[in-house]
Amino acid sequence: MADFTAQLGRTDHPGLLDQEQRLARIERGRNPYVTGASLAADSPVFFGRARELAETLAVLRRPDKPGNISVLGERRFGKSSFLNQLYGALAAEPDLVSVRATTQDWSGASPERFFHGLYRSILEVLDGSTRQESDRGEVRDYSGLRDFIRRLARKGLRFVLLLDELERITGGQAFDADFFGNLRALGERPEYRFGYLIASRRPLKELCRDQRIEESGFWNIFGIPQYMGLLEESAAGDLVTEPVRRSLTDAQRPSDLDDLRTQEIAPLTGRHPALIQLVLAHRWNAWFEGFPHDQDRIEQSLRDHLEDLWFNRHGREEWRVLIQVVQGQPPEQDPILRDLRLRGLVTADNRPLSPRFEQLIPELMPEGMSLAEAAERLRKGGDDALNLLEKLEKVARISGRLVRTFRGKEPDTRPEESDSP
Repeated sequence: MADFTAQLGRTDHPGLLDQEQRLARIERGRNPYVTGASLAADSPVFFGRARELAETLAVLRRPDKPGNISVLGERRFGKSSFLNQLYGALAAEPDLVSVRATTQDWSGASPERFFHGLYRSILEVLDGSTRQESDRGEVRDYSGLRDFIRRLARKGLRFVLLLDELERITGGQAFDADFFGNLRALGERPEYRFGYLIASRRPLKELCRDQRIEESGFWNIFGIPQYMGLLEESAAGDLVTEPVRRSLTDAQRPSDLDDLRTQEIAPLTGRHPALIQLVLAHRWNAWFEGFPHDQDRIEQSLRDHLEDLWFNRHGREEWRVLIQVVQGQPPEQDPILRDLRLRGLVTADNRPLSPRFEQLIPELMPEGMSLAEAAERLRKGGDDALNLLEKLEKVARISGRLVRTFRGKEPDTRPEESDSP
């Protein structure tokens, strides 16, 4: 079942530390870079996202009723890390109960277990008197949770549920339109003082439509989504230089960190946060121990991540636009190109996220097929496009990036593991 963790905000909690306070936590001689896991609140290697944090907190901290926010992004662009920072910030918001939930083991879950888990997590953070007055037996359905929340809201409490990887439950039969309709009512009606922050790879409207729960209207209560794309240039640069400067001695670290960033790291990673951490974690160990880094290992790890970004697309139109971008012919005023920029697969000047990604895409074309031919087949659609999709599927299988058989349908892009930094 979901791992629900709740907290009741309090005025004496410091909330999130500022950047300098976080950097001060870096220890000399310890590798500060994180791979394969999300960044905890106040992580010294969480950089950027200041605008996104400020905008999101402004919605969730509304004094009457928290609003509802959707966070979109590809895997490993930092959605889970972003949620962790928000959860840390909300700990300083008095009378706000924030609940952090993941969907790692929801395969056999049911609405009853969901409502009971949410109820228990909230109940555990209440003080004695409030808990006794609000606890009227075990809650295992929506009506019980709804009444429980309403009683607490009348006492002045507000609620935010931060739910990661929504895709894991939208495809299950147990979580049907009625379930999401109930969630909509909880997050829509003012008397419950309840809001959501939902993280997913695909837009909520698409998830609701494709999983036949569109009639729930769940996605309607959310405003403009927040995207986790590439870091800003300054944040990406600081992620390279500041942790290295603070964790290694002058003798251990490279003499010119700015040159390291522009000449060695950026061509491989661009401004992708997790890829920067991946490369720097390996390079840091080599600097600290005084041995040469293994570029082959770095290149292979990068290729694995970049192949995932290429193969796990939402459909043929995204492949078409990415191919045109590599060709230097991005389609003007194209909504798919705009979405790819927001997601960080394409830069603001319409180039692939990194030179290494740009080099990789032609390598992943079916044997004997040029980028121009692939783009034309995808543009024409029909049998030509289906034939190319089947060939791309074969390449994905060979490379270990298995996707669902297309058969003229969109590939299954639901995430198989938790988001990383």
